[in-house]
Amino acid sequence: MESGNRIESYVRRAGFAAGLVLVVVLVLAFRVPDGSGTLGADVIVAISPTGELGVSRSGPFMSAVGLRPGGALTGEVAVHNQTGKRLAVRLRALPDGKDLDRLLVVDVRAGHATRPIFTGPLAALRSRTQAFRLVPGAKRSLRVRASLPAGVRSGYAGRIQTISLELSSTVVTSRG
Repeated sequence: MESGNRIESYVRRAGFAAGLVLVVVLVLAFRVPDGSGTLGADVIVAISPTGELGVSRSGPFMSAVGLRPGGALTGEVAVHNQTGKRLAVRLRALPDGKDLDRLLVVDVRAGHATRPIFTGPLAALRSRTQAFRLVPGAKRSLRVRASLPAGVRSGYAGRIQTISLELSSTVVTSRG
């Protein structure tokens, strides 16, 4: 009888050890990997057409996940004059919050122009940009770059920002 109790004791110990090993293996296999320890900012930039102006990509056209200082996101969208009149076109940003207003630097260029129609912090893009002209039926690319300068130390981590770019146009009555 005593040998039966010993065998039962060994089986219980072996079962416990096997269960413990299985738990350790599962915990190690399904653990979350170590990260860098610093969250970045998630940024989405979108644009929509108007009655006068069409766009090549309606909705989000550029995004970044985990944007950190020194990083940038770029995108391009074509704007099309759908009217029979010459238009002066401007845009402005309508961010869903103010978290990155002073941190995110935006540069917007129309076509192949070397000078930007806007460059500065996101907060300043809430006002309208300089105008660019579009003759009837013409298309022009808008090239947008948004970056967090390398010197930024705080305020960006874990922020999620959606920025809608709003187009507006006025009819140009003279050639000037």
